[in-house]
Amino acid sequence: IAKQYSNSPSRLVLMIQRWQANYPGHAANNILPDTSVLQNLSSFQTPQHIALSLPLTGQFGNMGKAIRDGFMTAFYANAKKLPQAPTIKVYDTSQTENIAAIYQQALQDGANFVIGPLTKSNVNKIVSSSRITVPTLTLNYSESSSVPNNIVQLGFSPEQAAEQTAEFAWKHGASQALVIYPNNDWGNKVAAAFVDSWQNFGGQTLNSLAFDPNKQLSEQVASILNVTQSTERADQLRQLFNEKIKSTARRRQDINSIFLAATPDEARQILPLLRFYFAGNIPVYSIANIYTGYPSPRNDHDLNGIYFNDMPWLIGNSLIINQLKKQIQSLWSRNYRNNSRLYGLGIDAYTISILLPRLIAIPNMAINGVTGQLYLQKNHTIYQQLSFAKFSGGVPKGI
Repeated sequence: IAKQYSNSPSRLVLMIQRWQANYPGHAANNILPDTSVLQNLSSFQTPQHIALSLPLTGQFGNMGKAIRDGFMTAFYANAKKLPQAPTIKVYDTSQTENIAAIYQQALQDGANFVIGPLTKSNVNKIVSSSRITVPTLTLNYSESSSVPNNIVQLGFSPEQAAEQTAEFAWKHGASQALVIYPNNDWGNKVAAAFVDSWQNFGGQTLNSLAFDPNKQLSEQVASILNVTQSTERADQLRQLFNEKIKSTARRRQDINSIFLAATPDEARQILPLLRFYFAGNIPVYSIANIYTGYPSPRNDHDLNGIYFNDMPWLIGNSLIINQLKKQIQSLWSRNYRNNSRLYGLGIDAYTISILLPRLIAIPNMAINGVTGQLYLQKNHTIYQQLSFAKFSGGVPKGI
């Protein structure tokens, strides 16, 4: 019921009520809302005036346009399904640094739902404001630990993705892992999220490599796999006995999985090195950042075999997603190649703007989004349950 009727509140309420009537003593009733909540949910009002607060020029202009165009594509695809389609007005945040003034202008214009802003600095300003009087969906995460009740945060969280990858690897039989990640703030955060989740499941992290992409990757990978030590031991024996000794370098034998956090370019170098140093039979797990978001078989053939998670928008194959994607690619092909995920973010911003009361009423039942299965967490953020894929023939194949 939760999956089939997730995005149709009235049908969801009806089916839950029927289920409760059939199974009044079932333990699941303890996690379902009471009758009054369900009744209110069956007749909730959708926003009548939505404001999109996005950068449309400058450094973030193409990103803002991708979100706007994804939103409007979803809006026109669903307008006939609503009793009354909302009015949409777009505000260009790249024209001023006073994001609070834009927000107040949107309210004066009649907005009763605001989407945006996009940049982290502007989100921080909005979150710290005391004048958030209508439901507001930011498109990035605030650095504040205290978020006003009217604000919900949506974005891309590599830490969430790493935690989900740890669970996926554990369920697929991995238990002893190497962790490879770039030696920068992003890499450190992703690796820490993976390791914490991995250890909670019972997995062991046997070693880690914080690689420097500006240095010889071959030596760094050989060292973490203990191939360098294997070669050094053979050299020591030759010197000790002063004789020619035949030897074959070997990698360490105590691992059964590798977690790799990397950009597409970095992954295209590291995966062949893992194979070269005898680790080609070790499953490699990663997150969405290793994929550009646009199929490129010639460039990505070296990624074959790697498992990673990403939004259904990019690795799913549903009829609805395919229709929306075909339409968007035909209209904005150039921007789509560079900002494919942001079009999905725009689509889900529309979905959440219409279904936020549903998420609030039953937060433990996801709504079906194109960026994942969407749950509302207690810290006012949207949790995205991603899909998994495996590279084959240089393209992702959904699992």
